[in-house]
Amino acid sequence: MTKTFSLLSILYCIAGITTAQTTISGIVNTYARVTAIDTCSQTLTVSDTLGFPKGMKIILVQMNGATVNTSNDEHFGEITDLGSCGLYEINEVDSLSGNIIFLKYKMVGIYNTSNAVQIVNFPSFDDITVRDTVKALTWNGQTGGIVAFEATTLTLFNPISASGSGFRGADIKSYPDCRGLIDYTDYAYPLNTSSLSNGGMKGESITSIIAGEECGKGALATGGGGGNNHKSGGGGGGHFGSGGLGGQNIYGGLSFFPCHGKNPGSGGRKLPNVGLDKIFFGGGGGAGHNREQSASNGANGGGIVFLRINTINGNGNKIEARGNNAPFADGDGAGGAGAGGSIIFLTGKMNSSITLDARGGIGGNSASGGGYAFGTGGGGGGGRILSSNISSITRNVSGGNSGKNISNNSSNNATKGDDGISVTANLSLPNSGIVVEKNFSIITQPTSTIVCTGKSTSLTVEARGNNLKYQWQVNKNDGSGFKEISIDSMLYKGDKTATLYIKNLQTLYNPYLYRCLIIDGCNSNRSLTSNEIPLKIKIGPVAVFTSDINYNTVSLSNGS
Repeated sequence: MTKTFSLLSILYCIAGITTAQTTISGIVNTYARVTAIDTCSQTLTVSDTLGFPKGMKIILVQMNGATVNTSNDEHFGEITDLGSCGLYEINEVDSLSGNIIFLKYKMVGIYNTSNAVQIVNFPSFDDITVRDTVKALTWNGQTGGIVAFEATTLTLFNPISASGSGFRGADIKSYPDCRGLIDYTDYAYPLNTSSLSNGGMKGESITSIIAGEECGKGALATGGGGGNNHKSGGGGGGHFGSGGLGGQNIYGGLSFFPCHGKNPGSGGRKLPNVGLDKIFFGGGGGAGHNREQSASNGANGGGIVFLRINTINGNGNKIEARGNNAPFADGDGAGGAGAGGSIIFLTGKMNSSITLDARGGIGGNSASGGGYAFGTGGGGGGGRILSSNISSITRNVSGGNSGKNISNNSSNNATKGDDGISVTANLSLPNSGIVVEKNFSIITQPTSTIVCTGKSTSLTVEARGNNLKYQWQVNKNDGSGFKEISIDSMLYKGDKTATLYIKNLQTLYNPYLYRCLIIDGCNSNRSLTSNEIPLKIKIGPVAVFTSDINYNTVSLSNGS
């Protein structure tokens, strides 16, 4: 777990869940990696529990895990299945045992801990004032990237920012040379830091970097592609808006060895239609092609901001999750910008204006040399804003502009990122609301009733626990003891449920005894047995009537 706090924030992270008027700044959240999830017992095994006391609300979220197309063509990196990527929900710490957190509520989603699942604390305040910028810990591949809290009243004198805290832009780790007689057109190349390589690295995204395909122009899901050999620009990161295409390396004269740079990085892909139950970082920009070791990195995408506020005094300030601008490249290809991130802003009352900003960043500028105008970076795609329907909120999800070559003042065919989306509605954060049952006990024992022959009856047991398993048993008083009831019998139904149905009863069943074995579904060594219940079967009434007819008189006798 990574822990960074302002002095004031330590007080509520460790000692309290709800505080009085508080001033905060810097990184105020605590993050932990989730290494295992037990859906039966509703527990999380985490890297560290410091900062997650009993009663603390948490956000559980899966950062990546999407499946993509890996064919070496224009379909490389297309998102074929999001899986659990982006799932998130609010829960609460019920208790702790070592590095295990017992949750108060049953989880809504099904998460895959091999795909960067983390928890972030979600502290509550009465009144909170932001005097200096509140920000997210920058995502490190396992934790971070999120600002989250709730308050009765929030007053802003400075921004709340997760800008540049999302998926990471690509590094300039590859050192390819110029082999100018060949067009390098593949969508993926391996990373090689000790000899020749053929493309800049791809930006980080909602899927894991593929071993042996770390570089090259193909965008990897929402991550921008790297510029191909020679000195072309990286693609911008994508999110709810596609990232922009990187710029080409353009030669202004004639040369037998043109050192091709006509295959810049593709922009990170736009997410498919996604419901409000998923949330994502902005994709990282791809790196520019690097020969002289003067290319620029791709820029980081925006992170995530979760705020639930009753009343806000915005004072014209910003809540932001922008993608970063890519840096200048002086002699090689420039990197692509980061995509805008995500903002969830729930409020009931606005006392002054506020801006929600999830814009994409601006692609990197480039220089010229030797008659070449080196490739520029693509712009970052816009992010997504989910906010309450309040008119005094300004929302910005625009895509970022591409970079420019400072010599020819041209984008070198690089493009800007596409705009993201803003959804305005009455929203709520996902939470099952179903309290996890910690006790294991029988609440109501089965009871027997008097039943007539040929009729049916039922026996019901009510138990408390999680994932309970039931097995009804019968003792026929023939010396064989209790045996499990089989549904193959024409007599019974529901033998493995809380209610056993018994059909077409006869008096020969009178000595039978019934009970239910209840097993704790999360611990098969724990079981309970209900009371033993006898059947009470009686012969039903038999109608016996006789008649005597004497001329016009009929006499009836009831012998029932």
